[in-house]
Amino acid sequence: MPVLPKPWTATRPNRAVTLLLLAAALLISGLAHPVAAQETVTCARPAAVKDVGREALVTGLGEVIQASAACQTAGDWETWSRLVTENYLGQVYGGGGLLNREDFVAMTADLPVIKVRYRGIDDVKTVRDGEVRANVRTIVGNQLIEEQVTFREEKADSGRWLIDASTPLTPVAPRDHESHELTISGNHFNPNALVATNATIELHIVNQDDVAHEFLLLQLADGATPGQLLLQPGSQLPAGFTYMAQLTLPAKTDGKVVLLTMKPGTYTFVDMLPNAQGIPWLASGMMGTLTITEPKS
Repeated sequence: MPVLPKPWTATRPNRAVTLLLLAAALLISGLAHPVAAQETVTCARPAAVKDVGREALVTGLGEVIQASAACQTAGDWETWSRLVTENYLGQVYGGGGLLNREDFVAMTADLPVIKVRYRGIDDVKTVRDGEVRANVRTIVGNQLIEEQVTFREEKADSGRWLIDASTPLTPVAPRDHESHELTISGNHFNPNALVATNATIELHIVNQDDVAHEFLLLQLADGATPGQLLLQPGSQLPAGFTYMAQLTLPAKTDGKVVLLTMKPGTYTFVDMLPNAQGIPWLASGMMGTLTITEPKS
């Protein structure tokens, strides 16, 4: 969903919680409902959809996603929890089953806050009365996220739609982009230094290992070093670290990361998933850099 892509984190040491991170001035082409000059959206529950018809429904669902993005950006997890069902909280944070809102809110002090921007909603389909599915695009950090989101209408409040489930989709990069390949083999990134000149980048990442790995892209301030991640308690990033993108790759799988509006500079990617001893792969040297250079005139 517009949800935090379940970033940074599928399984970090000492974390039972999978961060959704909670999963651009660019307009992604092909949206049935693109976002024009997007108005500022506050973190609040949208009004119930009272008008009849597809247009009203699509607009209402879009408002739910926009409010969700605003709440995640603000770190207002209490209000955000009112935009989703307990089924969704359990799917993303509780390992399955239901997770009640009170228990979820009690967990949120350790959740990192990441900027989330709504880009559009399309392919809206009614599954059955009170259940709708749609494809949603958001930008989390600098990463384009595409998901199929299931919305469920509250039984006690007609016209009030909540996010109930989400399934990740392969993101489609805008037409003008630069493509790169990254392989994970022998618990190392290859190459461990990428160079690009385009602000829009598609990374195809292949995990050839027999264990899961992650690609966590960060921007480090002057003086910050990757080793500080190993000393930071909880899920928060250390001071001087900015989240850009994340992808978890199960063993023997591949995936894509689409980066948008990347500014010139050097970024660091690491793997913070734990090895068999519970130690992040970063401690074994699993890291690399992505350098964005000024385009040649």
